[in-house]
Amino acid sequence: MASPPLRVYFPQALPLLLLLLLFLPFFSSISHVAAQNQESATSGSSEEANSTASFSSEYPPFILAAERTRRVDPLNDYKYYTGGWNITDEHYLATLFFNAAPFALISIAWFVGFGLALVFTCCFSCFCGRRQQHRSNSYSPSWHALSLIILILLACVAIFGCIMLFAGHGKYQNSAMSLLNYAKDQSDFVLENLQDFADKMEGAKNVEVDQVFLPADLQAEVDEISTKLSTSLQLLSSQASKSFSFLAGILNIIKTYLVITTVFMLVLTFLGLLCSLLGMQFLVYFLVIVGWIAVSIMFVLSGSFLIVHTAVGDTCVALDEWAARPQETTSLSDIIPCVDTATANESLSRSKEVTFQLVKVVNGVIANVSNVNYPPVVVPPPLNYNQSGPRMPRLCNPYRSDLSDRVCLSGEVTFDNAAEEWKRFICDTKVVSRNEICSSVGRVTPSIYGEMTNAVGMSQGLYLYVPFLVKIADCTLVREAFDTISENFCPSLEHYSRLIYIGLNIETTATMLSLVFWMALVAQRIERKNCKKSTTQEGPQIAGYKLQEN
Repeated sequence: MASPPLRVYFPQALPLLLLLLLFLPFFSSISHVAAQNQESATSGSSEEANSTASFSSEYPPFILAAERTRRVDPLNDYKYYTGGWNITDEHYLATLFFNAAPFALISIAWFVGFGLALVFTCCFSCFCGRRQQHRSNSYSPSWHALSLIILILLACVAIFGCIMLFAGHGKYQNSAMSLLNYAKDQSDFVLENLQDFADKMEGAKNVEVDQVFLPADLQAEVDEISTKLSTSLQLLSSQASKSFSFLAGILNIIKTYLVITTVFMLVLTFLGLLCSLLGMQFLVYFLVIVGWIAVSIMFVLSGSFLIVHTAVGDTCVALDEWAARPQETTSLSDIIPCVDTATANESLSRSKEVTFQLVKVVNGVIANVSNVNYPPVVVPPPLNYNQSGPRMPRLCNPYRSDLSDRVCLSGEVTFDNAAEEWKRFICDTKVVSRNEICSSVGRVTPSIYGEMTNAVGMSQGLYLYVPFLVKIADCTLVREAFDTISENFCPSLEHYSRLIYIGLNIETTATMLSLVFWMALVAQRIERKNCKKSTTQEGPQIAGYKLQEN
C-alpha cells in the first residue's frame, strides 16, 4: 500500500508552540504522561528501538538552550542539569519547578508562621488582656506616627505593584493574542493551500484533451492521494480550530483572573489602611485573616509566573537555535519531526508525475492530432477535423521522465504564455454529423483549445505548488514561522511576563508587611484612646498625686 502523500506538521506545530510559549506550566505534566505512554506503546518494537539507539549514539542530539537551562536538578542529587530544553524530560521540568520552589517555601512558611502568630495574639488577648489593663499604658506617639508613615508608604508601593501588574498582564495579553492570531493566520494559510492543492490533484485526474486521459494507474494514485489528503486536512482543520478556540479561552481566563487579583489586592490594601486608621479592630482582624490567606496564594501565583517567565525564555531560545539547525537531532525533533529527503521526495514525486503526464497528454495531442495533416477521406473525425496551417508549438514540460528538472527548448511555449500563443491556431468551426470541423485555417477547434488550456492550468497549478510542498516537507515553513515568533513575539512575551512576575512580588510583599502594620496601628489607636480615657477618669495630678475634691 502506498505511503501517505504528505506529512503535514505545520498546522499541528503552531498550536503546540503556543502551548509551549504561554501555558507550559499547566500542560507540562500532561506532555510528560503522553511521552511515557508513547514510550510504553512502542516498547514492543525492540529492533526499531535498538536501531534508533544506535543512530542516536552515532549522531548525538544537539542540545537546545544549553546555557540557559543549566539549573539545579533536584532529581539528580542537586547537580546542574545539562540536557537542554526538553518538555518530555522530567529532569528539565524538575529544574523549572525547582527554580520557583523558594516561593512555595515562603508561602508555606508565611502561612504557618503568621497563622501561629495570629493564634498566639488571639490567646494573649483573651487570657492576658485584663492583666494588661492594670499595667501602665503602652501607647507611643512616635511608634504610632512611624506605623502610619510606613503604612502609607506600603500603600504607595502596593499601588505601584498593582499598576505594574495591570500594565504587564494587559501587554502580555495583547502580545499573546497577537501571537495567537499570527499562528492562526499561518495555519489557515497552510491548510487553504493544501486544500487547493488537493482540489487541483482531484481535478487533474479528470482532465481530458481530445478524448485522451491520464493513465489509469496514475488516476488511481491521484485518487488515493486526494482522498488521504482531504481526510487529513479535514481533521487538521477541526483540530486547529478547537486548539485556537481553547487557547483564546485560556487567555481570557488568565486575563480575568489577573484583573480580579489586582483589584482585590488593591481594595484589600486600602480597606486595611482605612480600618486601621479608624481603629476598627474587628474589621482589621478580619482583613488580616483574609490577607493572610491571600498573601499565601499570591506567593504561589508569583512562583507560577516565574515558571511561565522562565519557560517562555527557554522556549524562545530553543526555537531560535532549532530554526538555525532544523535537520539536527534535537528534543524538538520528536514534536515537530522534519521529514528526511527521501520521504520529502516521495511526497512530492506524485505531484510532479501528474504534471509530467498532463503535459505529455497535451503534447501527444499536438504531435499526433493537431499538427498532422490527415487525408480527408482516409481518417475520419475526431482525429481529422480539417486542421491546416502553421504547426502549433509544443508545451514545455518542466520535468524529464525521471522527474528531474528540465530546461525549455527553443520554440516551446510555457505555462504562462501557452494560452495566448495557441489562441492564434484556433479555427472557425461548423458541425458535421455531430463533429466539430474546421471551416477556416487553424490547428485546433475551440473545444480542443479549451481542453488544452484547462490541462495547462492544472499543470501550472501543481507545478507552482511544488516549492510550497517542499517547504512543508523540509520544515522551512515551520522554521520561518519560528524565526518570526522568535524575533517579533518572544521579546515582548518574555518582557511582560517578567513585569507580571515583578508586579506580583511587589504587591504581595507590600500586602504582607501591611498586615503587620495594620495590627500595630490599630493597637496604637486603641491604646491612645484608652490613654485619653484613663487620663480623663483620673483627673488632674500634681507631683503624681491626684487632687482631692472638697
